[in-house]
Amino acid sequence: MLNEQKQLTAEELQLVRDSMPLHEEMLTQLAAIDDECRFSYDFNTTNPAEISLPQVQEIGNISKLLYGKFLLALEGNDIDRAISWISELFETGDWLENDPFFVSQMNRVRCGQYGIVGIEKLIGRVALSENQFLLIDQKLADAERRFRLRSVVMAERAIVNTQFVQISKVSTYKLKNLFKGKEVLISGGFSFAPDVDEMWFPSGALDQRTWALEAMGKQADLIDQMPWQAESQWQELESIKDDFTKDKKPIGDIYPAVAYMRNLGLSYRQRLVNARLALRVVRFYRTESNELPERLDQIVDETIRPSLQETWNGGLPQYHRSEDGFEILSNDFPNDHRTPTSVKVQLK
Repeated sequence: MLNEQKQLTAEELQLVRDSMPLHEEMLTQLAAIDDECRFSYDFNTTNPAEISLPQVQEIGNISKLLYGKFLLALEGNDIDRAISWISELFETGDWLENDPFFVSQMNRVRCGQYGIVGIEKLIGRVALSENQFLLIDQKLADAERRFRLRSVVMAERAIVNTQFVQISKVSTYKLKNLFKGKEVLISGGFSFAPDVDEMWFPSGALDQRTWALEAMGKQADLIDQMPWQAESQWQELESIKDDFTKDKKPIGDIYPAVAYMRNLGLSYRQRLVNARLALRVVRFYRTESNELPERLDQIVDETIRPSLQETWNGGLPQYHRSEDGFEILSNDFPNDHRTPTSVKVQLK
């Protein structure tokens, strides 16, 4: 798991050290990039399935390098440098803020998750100065404020529409010659007959396109709302969507995983706020004779209240103390069980 809290062995640290010289040039180039990164996509394409995102995947790999640099700085007790690598992780992820694809936002979350894991390790081992505390707290607050998915759903909606349009325009001339006038079934469940020149949708497929565009528009309006704000509306829409798309082509094949992205996005935002709470728990611990607060309301201040209102309806998440630390839990959003949802700190 990404958020495991084990001490690195000497051999593991040496592997990290040995790998860094291979990537120094890449990291130097990263430092020279502007705050916003725009990749060159052909947004005029009529075949969105051909869009390739190698640069986006590479940012996911870069997050591992940055996390490795953080580990080396932490082991060397260079706390300011370690914090700078945590900041770099969030800033690198935010290059993808305006990238209109779900996979881009998944890699953006990946960068932020490494940043949160770094914070867990950092605050469990060292006492932060007030300036260090404020820098990390602001970075987390900015990341939560900026992470929204409505525009991405609308971009994916345009992709779905383009796919429907493209399928409907496929020429049948060559197919008619190839199959010598026989009626055939082709990709996506569309068919043609030997006595017509144009493709047509099978019964109900035009309704599929109309329904998909309307449904994704509604999902876009709900995707950034927390469960306490719109869960019943979301579940009703999901139920209708599941019934409508089940065993149907082409909609069953091309409708994107909007529910998965919603769960990933909301749990990530809650985890960012929980990391801010963890900062305050550890500050309390290190200034109160190494005693953890009994309740989270003991450490809430005015700077975090707006975020708690946004993500927790003004309430607080679950908080569990243990012999060697504590854990702050997010809502139980369904996920692939590889994405951490809690903030867990082991105190040393």
